[in-house]
Amino acid sequence: MISLGLDIGGANTKAVLSDKGEVKKHWSKYIPLWKRKEDLEKFLSDLSEEFRVDGVGVTMTGELSAVFESKWRGN
Repeated sequence: MISLGLDIGGANTKAVLSDKGEVKKHWSKYIPLWKRKEDLEKFLSDLSEEFRVDGVGVTMTGELSAVFESKWRGN
């Protein structure tokens, strides 16, 4: 089973690709959400085009108050 784990932080996004619990590849990318949230979309799109996975786990620790106009838009 190939899995992708993501930690989307306010400034850095980390990703790890594992197969049956063994790390196959990992990334750490500077993506300042408050400046360039579109970079996150591109990073995720690139990953989805390059790898087919069976499951994804995501944690988001990034502060989004400065990214969206309102809480409603951030949902």
